[in-house]
This record gives sequence, structure tokens and C-alpha cells, in this order.
Amino acid sequence: MLAGFTRDDWSAPTRCADWSAHDVVRHLCDCNAILAGTDEGVLDVTAGFDPRTSPRRWPAILASESPEATLARFLDTSRGLLALARKRMARAERYDVRLPYGPMDWTVPLLHGFWDSWLHERDILLALGRAPVAAVLSKLPASTRTALSRMADFFNTPATPRPT
Repeated sequence: MLAGFTRDDWSAPTRCADWSAHDVVRHLCDCNAILAGTDEGVLDVTAGFDPRTSPRRWPAILASESPEATLARFLDTSRGLLALARKRMARAERYDVRLPYGPMDWTVPLLHGFWDSWLHERDILLALGRAPVAAVLSKLPASTRTALSRMADFFNTPATPRPT
């Protein structure tokens, strides 16, 4: 979807107040980095995070990044995050991460990231007058569908306490 964007598409407004399509995709890159732990602490979602105001500051962080660089970063961080999630699931890793509303199993923010990407796809495409990509899940590689299914299975099993 993003590979075919023109300069006008990247700079177009979205359903997110004050964010262009480029801003939204940069936000998704940042979220991928936070979830993978590769963000170098640039965005600390636990330090006074307010979902009503904090995201408005994010677009300024990499404002000079070109759409081409953002797309490359989005693809890279998405692949890296999926690979990391597959590795963690294969090892049946269970541990909590710190979020603004307290500790949660690592799969919770990962699932939120998938939801956030889906939601923001709609934010971009609907604002451009285009239909969201249909049947996205069926187009995912089988390994990704399996990873998502295994992640969902984690919610049906009790978490084991982390070693102290």
C-alpha cells in the first residue's frame, strides 16, 4: 500500500488530528521500535504518558526523515519485530513489560501494535478516499498467521511467574 504513495499521499491529512500520512507511519515505526526494545529510550511511554496528548509530540522527533526512509524503516522494524515475536513464542517466553497502566505480559503491547497498525491503515486510506485493504489477514504469510494464533493462545494459558 505505502510503496505506491506519491508525495501528495505522504503529506495528506489523515483521520488523526494534526498528523499527515507520513506522521502516522513514523509513529508506527516508533511503536515497532518500542515493542522490540530498539528505540534507545527516545520515547518513554511510561514517563508521564497521556494517550490524549503525548502522541502529538511524536511527529517532531524525526520530522526531517524522508518518506522513502520512513517506508524503509517501517518495513525493517516490522520484519524485525515479527522475527523477534516468533522467536519469543517458539521459546514460550513469558514475562511482563512495564506500560503506563502497569505491568502486562509482553504479548499485550504486541497485539496492541497489530491493532494500531490496522487502525492507522484505515486512518490513512479513508482520509484519502480509498478503501482499506480487504482480507489483510488472509494475505499474510502462513508463518505470520501461525505466530498470531500462538500469541492468542498465550491468553488462554496461565502466565508463569518471572524468576526473581
